[in-house]
Amino acid sequence: MMSSHSNESNAIEVNGIRFETVINDRTVVMPPYEPRAEVQVGCGIRLTNMAETAQSVWLYSMHPEFRDATNQLVPGRMVGADRRVKPNLSNLKILQSGESALFICQCTFLWWNNLVRCAFTEKSGNIWAYADLNPDLYSIQFVYNSTLRQQEWFWKFLSIEDRTSLGQAAAVWTGEVTTSPIQFRIVTDVT
Repeated sequence: MMSSHSNESNAIEVNGIRFETVINDRTVVMPPYEPRAEVQVGCGIRLTNMAETAQSVWLYSMHPEFRDATNQLVPGRMVGADRRVKPNLSNLKILQSGESALFICQCTFLWWNNLVRCAFTEKSGNIWAYADLNPDLYSIQFVYNSTLRQQEWFWKFLSIEDRTSLGQAAAVWTGEVTTSPIQFRIVTDVT
């Protein structure tokens, strides 16, 4: 299991689910400049069911937002998608009261033309890119969404057996949340 740092004191609770930003390393140490040198950092959201009854959550769609040391949003955009990736039963988690699930993806920090860039691939296959992340202090937060339209789309990819077994499952959480930011630092290894 991944050890992760969170901002639990700044967790956001919406409709019975608590959302916390997590990152497994608050210091990203970039190796000395070498084309295509990269560092992978696990980050994402811890979702905790705070309701008295079970709730289901889709662990499929989220993307990060980065802010620099002056709290300015770092431009990022979706640059592609792997359309071979389809939702499956493992993307749906049923959380009992008090139970948590980690929704973790990899941020890949890499050198590109003497600047640090970040690539983030969602479990949905969407690929996000963020440019010009020089060594400095940053914060990361996530936009998580689960809409009725998405849920209808997800169900199309589940087998009849999976749909039948989920027929008695807890209601799926619906909404959009932007998690609280958590700080991390990008540094250059000078050795």
